[in-house]
Amino acid sequence: MAMMTCDICRDQLLDHAYGLLDEADAWPAEAHLRGCPECRAARDRAVGLIASAAKTSHPTVTFTPPAPKSVPAPEPLGAGVRTVREAGLRWAVAASLLLSVAAVGGPAARDLLATAWYRPGVEASFARYTVANRETERV
Repeated sequence: MAMMTCDICRDQLLDHAYGLLDEADAWPAEAHLRGCPECRAARDRAVGLIASAAKTSHPTVTFTPPAPKSVPAPEPLGAGVRTVREAGLRWAVAASLLLSVAAVGGPAARDLLATAWYRPGVEASFARYTVANRETERV
């Protein structure tokens, strides 16, 4: 990767000073500032001017640059990793629950559907039986 020039660094000075650059842009700027006293002086001047302007406009407000972002510690190796046995046990429990629900719910669902399907025919047959039975009793 090419070295950062003074022009590019000076364009990014304030963004870098206040932690607004992405990591990919921040480290070349930091490397350039370590090796270039002119750019360091320009950064210090710019930050000083902004601080002076802020103090002049708002004398009761104090300004401090944001604290550096903390990087979370990496998880130790193996953290959150399940063994094959644990994963197999979870799958076995899930499968048995699914089969239990299907074993109980399947016949119940079948009976409900059958009732809904055959009910009109059964009711019509029962009505014919009732009429026939009444006529038989009259005779």
